[in-house]
Amino acid sequence: MNNSTENKMTLLTPKNSVLALIDYQPSMFKGVGSGDKTIIRNAAYCAAKAASIMDIPVILSTINP
Repeated sequence: MNNSTENKMTLLTPKNSVLALIDYQPSMFKGVGSGDKTIIRNAAYCAAKAASIMDIPVILSTINP
């Protein structure tokens, strides 16, 4: 049987979370048609800044640097 503590959700902390930003290079923004490019870029910037303030690791991945 499972221990009852195994089924409980834990809060996110800098030790058990990460922010992954994938393909936020300028060449990828040329093909964006689903939203305003400035809003998308600003949202990514703000998310990365917030993660940095909270000491959450940030991973930036690109296809073609």
